[in-house]
Formats: sequence, structure tokens, C-alpha cells
Amino acid sequence: MKYCLGLCLFILCSCSSPTEPDGDPLLFPANFATTYQTVRDCRLSNAHDMHFISVAANAKAANAYRDGRYPLPQNSILVKTLHDDPTCTTPVGYVAMRKDDGWVWQETAANFEVRDTGALQSCIACHSNCDDRDLTCTEP
Repeated sequence: MKYCLGLCLFILCSCSSPTEPDGDPLLFPANFATTYQTVRDCRLSNAHDMHFISVAANAKAANAYRDGRYPLPQNSILVKTLHDDPTCTTPVGYVAMRKDDGWVWQETAANFEVRDTGALQSCIACHSNCDDRDLTCTEP
């Protein structure tokens, strides 16, 4: 009986969906690198722990961001890819901004595991200085 119960428990645990999120859902699609437009090439950031970053934007945000038309439209999404190398070859994480009624930030690991989501104070502290650019601080 013990073995049967153990086997049943193992089978139930094995059947759970691997795509089911454990916490907050991603604010951006994991395939954003192929579906979003690059709006800022690889450069050293004076923030984000001095990582090299590149920025991609969804279709709602791309042209407005590049042209400096602020505020950006609702449903705009910007994704900063963080890299340790100056060629921006291998991502070490992502920081995203999504504009709903206001901006929501999200930090993820390179494997897209969500680390934090919301009105993140570490993001707001810097981005509040960029109010004239709709809280976007990086130049295209």
C-alpha cells in the first residue's frame, strides 16, 4: 500500500504542467528577441550594476520611443537585456517596463524566472528622474 501511494504521488507530481508559472507571469513574451524591435544597441549602462544593455520594444512602443514622442502609448513594453560582455552576446537577465495605467517593472533571470514585479523602488528611484521622457531613461 505504501508503494502504491508513493507511486501515485510521484505520478501526480510528474503530470503538472512545466509551463505553469510559479509566481508572477512575464510582462513580455520569452521570444521577444524575435518579435520585438531593437531600439537601442549594446552599450554600457551607468545603472543596472554596470551591465551592458540593449533595449527592445514591442510594436506599440518602438517608433514612439525611437522618435522621442512621449508619453508612450498604453500597452507599451520595453525590455532591457543585461549582459556582462561588451558584445552583448549572452544575457544574464532582463528588466522590463510595461505601461498599463502607469509603469510596471519586472526583473527576471536569464532563464526568464521572475525575480520581482511591480512598482519596484530600485527602478522608480532612477526612472523618476526621467519624467520628461515618460520615465524611460535610456536614449535610443
